[in-house]
This record gives sequence, C-alpha cells and structure tokens, in this order.
Amino acid sequence: MSFSTQFREDIATYASTRGDRIALFIDDPGTTGANEITGYAGYSRQTTAWAAGVVDGGVTGSECTFEVPPDATVSHVGCFNSAGVFQWAYPLANPLTFPGAMTVKITPKLKSPLG
Repeated sequence: MSFSTQFREDIATYASTRGDRIALFIDDPGTTGANEITGYAGYSRQTTAWAAGVVDGGVTGSECTFEVPPDATVSHVGCFNSAGVFQWAYPLANPLTFPGAMTVKITPKLKSPLG
C-alpha cells in the first residue's frame, strides 16, 4: 500500500493536533511514555507550536530548549498532550550522550510513517 505525499502530510497534520508537549527519553518509551528523563530539577517537557510547511509528509514544531542532566544519553524524542497522556515517540538516528549538564535545543519533526 502506498500513499501520496499530500495524504501523509494530512496524517501528520492531524497527529500534530493530538499533542504539543515534547519530551526526551533515555530509552524506548514504548506505548506508555516510559523512560522519560526524570529526577533532574532543570528538565521539563517543552511546548512546541506545530506548523505546516512544504508538503513533504510531515510537520515541523517550533524549537524546544531542554536542560539535560549530566551523563544522560537521550535516545528518543516524544510527545504528550496537555493532560499528560503519551502520544508518540521516535528514536534518534544516533543517541546523544552528554558528559555534563547541558542545554539542548531540538526542533521536532513529525512525519507520517505510512507511505
């Protein structure tokens, strides 16, 4: 089965309405949002503003700034809704390891996995 780029864009646009709280994970969050960075006073979920751009099967969020704890390895980026319900996550191509506490800026991209 295949889908047009516009159809995939429409799916991503709809999915972006389901949540706007971006989170970082130290391992696969599964279907529940497990393994989010916790226990670090500087870390919190960040709100993004989703915007449609070129028709490429995805939507891009506004830049999010996170405080990451020392010795953290971030493997996934995910999204929750405003009620705190986990929506989705995707693995980073290369997990990021931070030797010390750092400020990290991420621009989330939600692409439809269909196609």
